[in-house]
Amino acid sequence: MNEIPRQFDMDSLRDTFERDGFVVMRGYLKHEELAELRANTDQYLKCINYTRSAESADGRKFGGTRKNLQKVLPWFDVQLRAGRPFETVHSLLNAELKAMTAAYFERVPGEAEGIAPHFDSIMDRGPGATIWISLDRARTTNGCLYYARGSHKEVHPSRIGLEYFDESNPSAVAAELNPGDAAIHSSLTVHWSNPNKSQYPRRGISYFYSCAK
Repeated sequence: MNEIPRQFDMDSLRDTFERDGFVVMRGYLKHEELAELRANTDQYLKCINYTRSAESADGRKFGGTRKNLQKVLPWFDVQLRAGRPFETVHSLLNAELKAMTAAYFERVPGEAEGIAPHFDSIMDRGPGATIWISLDRARTTNGCLYYARGSHKEVHPSRIGLEYFDESNPSAVAAELNPGDAAIHSSLTVHWSNPNKSQYPRRGISYFYSCAK
């Protein structure tokens, strides 16, 4: 799973990314590639004895979030550093990248809270991008991502829980994805997700990158 599928016009996607701060790539993974990602995700969750819960074992919020998958399963390390996610972000940003982490995100059915509006490079405000690959149908009812279009061109406070960003904001775009679709956003793009009020999980794998300095 290395080369970017030929149906994607990277020049056009790059223009959209620079304008909006995010892009959606429909059908990013073929059926067999999605099956491979799901199988390795299941293997990772088995390795860490993952139990689905709206809270983590130590009582912290967001029990469906796990980072550093690449430190547990070599397959994710290959994808993070040399696989299609790396090649896609490298092409989109046209910059040398530093691979940061591979992560598992699940909006767990019945959870009380979503993830508040924020941008990924809160600490250093550095350029970079995150690619998010959907394992399930992601809809507004089960906690899909929302992006604030154009927010990567603005300066926002370095904190989680930015005010004035919700689905009523004129810039808000719901990234409703099907399994195998991908969304890529700038590390400076404000994004968030609401709690999963449905009975269906919303799982995804993300790869985080910063631009090498």
